[in-house]
Amino acid sequence: MSTQVLAWECHHWKRFPWLASCAFIAVLVLFAAMGVVLHTSNNQEVSSWPSNERPVPVSVILAILVNVANLCLAVALSQGYTVSWWQEALKGAELSRLQFDLSVQHSFSAILQSSRAFSKFLLAALIAIVVSVADGPILQRASTTGLLTLSQTSTNVTVFVSPELLPANFSSWSGVADELSLLTPVFSNVSKAYASHDDITLPYSGCDGTGFCNLTMTGPGFDTFCNESSVPYDYLHLSAAIPEHNNITAFQIDFQFGAHRTAAEYGTVNFTVLYKPDPACIGQFVRRWCSMRLATVKYPITISNGTAVLEPWERLQNETIELTRLDTTSRGDIDPALYTLGTAFRGLESMLGGFVHVSKSLYESSANLRLPSKESFLVNATGQAASDYLSSNISSYGNCTMTWDDPTVDIINTARELMFRSAIANSFANSSYRTPQHLPATTSTRVVTAYKTRFEYLGISIALMILEIAVILFLLQGWRGLGRDASLDAFEIGKALGAPLLQEASSNAAVGDILESSGRRRIRYGEIVPGEARGEEWSAHPQSSSGAFARADNSVGFREVADDKVAPAGEQVRETHEKETFLENKSSASAKPRLGFGDAENVRSVTPGKLYY
Repeated sequence: MSTQVLAWECHHWKRFPWLASCAFIAVLVLFAAMGVVLHTSNNQEVSSWPSNERPVPVSVILAILVNVANLCLAVALSQGYTVSWWQEALKGAELSRLQFDLSVQHSFSAILQSSRAFSKFLLAALIAIVVSVADGPILQRASTTGLLTLSQTSTNVTVFVSPELLPANFSSWSGVADELSLLTPVFSNVSKAYASHDDITLPYSGCDGTGFCNLTMTGPGFDTFCNESSVPYDYLHLSAAIPEHNNITAFQIDFQFGAHRTAAEYGTVNFTVLYKPDPACIGQFVRRWCSMRLATVKYPITISNGTAVLEPWERLQNETIELTRLDTTSRGDIDPALYTLGTAFRGLESMLGGFVHVSKSLYESSANLRLPSKESFLVNATGQAASDYLSSNISSYGNCTMTWDDPTVDIINTARELMFRSAIANSFANSSYRTPQHLPATTSTRVVTAYKTRFEYLGISIALMILEIAVILFLLQGWRGLGRDASLDAFEIGKALGAPLLQEASSNAAVGDILESSGRRRIRYGEIVPGEARGEEWSAHPQSSSGAFARADNSVGFREVADDKVAPAGEQVRETHEKETFLENKSSASAKPRLGFGDAENVRSVTPGKLYY
């Protein structure tokens, strides 16, 4: 029988759900931490956030934060379950309803069981499951990665390439008179590198790391001037019988260079382009004559990891800094800076002859439509460019509807890149051409893998957790009505249900008080040994001095409590008869095998196959 007495105290601050409140505060702090992580990592390089020495993936940090937040919500939900369940018990409910509301808190299978009425405990359990499953993956989508161009402060870059003219004997050697026979070794390597699209190795300093530096370099190049005109054509009135009137050239590229040993001839590369842009059989050809003169020009380039990428030239783009002034000697217009003289028959070396040779091999071409009869045209094409710039489909081949694209921009870009590569190659081959160019106005940029934050997913994840917080607050209503630090511990509920082994503590005892009173009692689950089998005299309850049975029911619990009464003298016979009948029934019941908890010495092992009441 319990000797401990505890009052039912509904104290305002003592019963306040402090644990749940602390969990809510922690969740709010975690919300702020999630926002800080996503905000500070947005547009930051993956390999250097949060620090260059110890980068940590944002996904790992978010996973930790959301799991801790879910843990805090689980702690708060547990206290909400406790308050709400005991409030329901205080109001009175069916035993099956109390069991269901208790089981849905920790058993997923219980949620799937059918219930006669929808329970707030079931609603809370469902919302908690949805939130714990969904908020993590949703929050992970708040941070993704992608390519980002990061601008940096200006830096100083030094390029070791001279802006001076190339040597007079740089590119070509003439074996017979002034006709080009061979390329020089240096320019031959330049030509092969251009044809293979090799990376352009540039000697520079000042753009270190993985960055891309955009700058404008000065160097020898071409000033380009073009003059455009139109030429009429009519393929419908050709005369097959007259050779000079039976064909028209529809596409043609040719170069002019070095016809005479003059500065004008050897310091300029001219080319003419004729092409048919319209499929009409009567119309206008486009003819463009261009002159590329030696000049000091600007090269817009992007450098990174020791290599340079030259930005392409576009029509009407002016990169010229100044035209090169060619000096003449006593031999007329001859400029010794443009070529070196050999003997009368061989050995002339020039600066630009190799450029013209490579350009001719790539572009010099023609396509002529001839009319041998009145039924069709015979196409006579020479050179690769006649095919490369043909823009009509194969069904138009042999007809006057054939068309070509304009190759002008490509020719200029080829000559421009050959000159740029040559200036760099000459700086490697000749130390006197490694004059450093200091370029202080260079802007450095980097293309990196960076974090991209999508705050809408953070909002969705937080909204889900706030929904669970609202449900928990609903469960916590009525906490003022509890008179002890209640829990849903099995021993505390078992005592409230009248478990005999736990009656040493007060009926208002919390689980800690219960264990303090009965915690060292050794019990066992198994077959309860009847009193007769233990050689003891069985008695149901101790008797009072009046002969009535003493009752230990003055307690808080889940059973009805009857008041003790002393039988009047006139009812002693009837009471004695009832007591004998009761003891007889108890003795009969005690002989039936039963399973349960009891003191360890009063319990024996379960017998397999035995029937138990």
